[in-house]
Amino acid sequence: MNKLTICLMLCIPLLAGCWDQLSFRDLQVVTLIGIEGEKGDVTIHFSFPSHTDDQVEYLTAKAKGYSFADAKNEINVRTSEVIDISQLEVLLISEETAGDNLYDSLDNLYRTPRNRLTSNVALVQGDMEAFMTQNNTKGIGSNVPDFITHLLKTSDEYSLSVNHDLQEVCTLLFAEDKDLALPVLKIGEESGHPELAGTALFKGKSATGTMLTTSESKILAIMEQNTGKFLRGTYEVEVEGEEFFMTIEYVNGNKNWDIKGDQVNMSYDIEVEIEEFPHGAVLEKDRIQEIEKQLSEHITADMENLLEILQETGSDAIGLGYEVRAFHQDLWKKGDWNETFSELDIKADANITIKRTGIMN
Repeated sequence: MNKLTICLMLCIPLLAGCWDQLSFRDLQVVTLIGIEGEKGDVTIHFSFPSHTDDQVEYLTAKAKGYSFADAKNEINVRTSEVIDISQLEVLLISEETAGDNLYDSLDNLYRTPRNRLTSNVALVQGDMEAFMTQNNTKGIGSNVPDFITHLLKTSDEYSLSVNHDLQEVCTLLFAEDKDLALPVLKIGEESGHPELAGTALFKGKSATGTMLTTSESKILAIMEQNTGKFLRGTYEVEVEGEEFFMTIEYVNGNKNWDIKGDQVNMSYDIEVEIEEFPHGAVLEKDRIQEIEKQLSEHITADMENLLEILQETGSDAIGLGYEVRAFHQDLWKKGDWNETFSELDIKADANITIKRTGIMN
């Protein structure tokens, strides 16, 4: 064994460690970030935990800059420890900021390998500071990031809105065949804490300013075949000349999109379960068929209403562009897809089948 080999073996223990290792003692771990402002005048809000006397208190700080990175660097002169966003849980963006090119506000987050790309993303209405401080957290504790994370998870599970992480947001911002949609939060007037307001529609990299209600968001989930664990809706039906409100739960569904030239026929076969029907049992076949017909008419009308909203805003949130790009190149190459989508003649039809009627039957 020569001297060079011996020297190399003796140096091996000195190579242990990670090149990008950082000690948490030197960092202030940020779990919630809020972005507002416009290009050239950006304000970033940071929320981070502070441990004192066996308690965790969430502190906030904010800084202004020309961009996200500039404001992030500026905040380090106002905190005792270096801000670290690699453990970010929730990213909030004001509606006004999202109305410009959203990627401009997110670019820095994608350029650092240590950053977490599974962070939840949502838009907010109103004052950003109301979502960062503890003044509006009545009944939810001091851990605002955790509360918002679970709020977004619940809205996704119950198909009240969509929930995308940072990675998915980037993919959809650059996608040419489908547009992004993000949940919108507000501060509840009665509760005083963050609540779901609806779903924001995007066209390209910018928010359109149009927001779907939670009911419209459920129809969006059905039409793009991306429902959560639960999806429930209530409709008025007429039985024996009397009006009743019936609550149904989505069980399963299949779609068939027939594309011929500029005409698109969207057909959906949907199976549902009756969750509430004050009239009583619905065993009779004729009664079930009549209720199915009424439900089909209601949901078809909801689908056509959603399509009208999407086409008016030029937002293909249902992903029709996926199928057009794959199988209808003549239509895809007609021009900008958002413009083409707005001009298509799209019809929707829902065929509802009551699969289960509950234990009463």
